[in-house]
Amino acid sequence: MTESNKVGAPNSVAPMSTRHSIRWRLPLVISGLIAIILAAFVWLAYRRVESTLVHTAGERAQRAADEIAALLDGQRSAEQLRQLGTDPALKQFLRTGAADAREAARARLSALAGASSRRIEVWDNAGALRLNVVITGTNAASARLIPSGAAPSAKGIGPLQAFGGAVFTDSVGGGTG
Repeated sequence: MTESNKVGAPNSVAPMSTRHSIRWRLPLVISGLIAIILAAFVWLAYRRVESTLVHTAGERAQRAADEIAALLDGQRSAEQLRQLGTDPALKQFLRTGAADAREAARARLSALAGASSRRIEVWDNAGALRLNVVITGTNAASARLIPSGAAPSAKGIGPLQAFGGAVFTDSVGGGTG
């Protein structure tokens, strides 16, 4: 055996273990980086979708609360009904049925616009529908969904009803004369 063939000799090359080979380490490092980047991307996308869903749900809940509050504002509705019952333009329309009186009554009823959509119907004492006014609030589609009511039988605010995704209530007031 020569001096150069000995294991501890300065000119000899030690055998490399496969664990330290760049052939194995480089793909593992690249795969690890790709996994970390992919995990970060998925986490950020999840957070973005979650925040969007929470924001949208908050807006929908606020709109629903506003609609319910407008429906349940019985004091304001009762006062408006009382005022409408004594309104001269409405009385004139019910007495005469003339086209100009109809437009004056429609203009008076349209002035009741608020945040919520409304369908206002004027019935005479015989139970005939004389005027139908639709007022669109913030949700224009809900006014078209509210069905026309039946002839009223008693004064007051009726129970909550749902039809086609819209929540509404019937409020009945009476006029004098």
